[in-house]
Amino acid sequence: MLFDYLKYLLKAKSLHGTHSPFIYEFYEKVFNHDQKLDIFDSVESQRQDLRSSKENIQFEDFGAGSESSGAVSQKSVASIAKRSLKRAKWGRAFHRIVSQYEISTVLELGTSLGITTSYLASANPNATIFTFEGSKSVLNLAESVFQNLQLSNIETHLGNIDETLPSFLKSCDKINFVYLDANHRLEPTLRYFDLIFPHLSEDSIVVFDDIYWSSEMKQAWKSIKEDTRVRQTIDLFEVGIVFFRKAQEREHFILKY
Repeated sequence: MLFDYLKYLLKAKSLHGTHSPFIYEFYEKVFNHDQKLDIFDSVESQRQDLRSSKENIQFEDFGAGSESSGAVSQKSVASIAKRSLKRAKWGRAFHRIVSQYEISTVLELGTSLGITTSYLASANPNATIFTFEGSKSVLNLAESVFQNLQLSNIETHLGNIDETLPSFLKSCDKINFVYLDANHRLEPTLRYFDLIFPHLSEDSIVVFDDIYWSSEMKQAWKSIKEDTRVRQTIDLFEVGIVFFRKAQEREHFILKY
């Protein structure tokens, strides 16, 4: 990953090297704008509580980190918080996407302890956040975070995403924003994208997490960029962002953040 990061730094451009008006405006609104809000401090206070927790839980792992799907192990809440939670700058960026682009329906695959979910939900109280998590004990902690932050626009789905996502999508209409941070393998990542795609519009935004996490995730990101349904992408190393605007030229950007 260090070698990949060095290559990324060599290729990444600043905003002024971007000639697409749409991507320029998007980057300005989301990444060059860091307004401080009280809710950010509240969410980060919840993160700190999780990172300092002495509690141990039974953790069910359906992702790429497990030797077998649904493997159960004993883990400390603090270790999960330190290993799994996305950094605050990304939570703030996702919050601005939902806020700036008037996102009304969010799909999150991989709730974890609910910190990123909270950033998404607090961006628009009129939006609905549908979030999916495989581990019951982890989801219970996330729901406590939502309650502490008084967030009432989050709908949680517990279970193996391979089973819960197809069932959910049968009754789902349009999805405006998707954050995929669940099973970091090639086949599930592409399968989830294919399942979700019929529910997207030209204005929808999809974020893939950890696109350089493993050789399979690198291949998944390469396949996504080559997908003819995709129009524009932004590679920010830690995440990849996908757009579907047919009026825009088909382009791929590697930008610094």
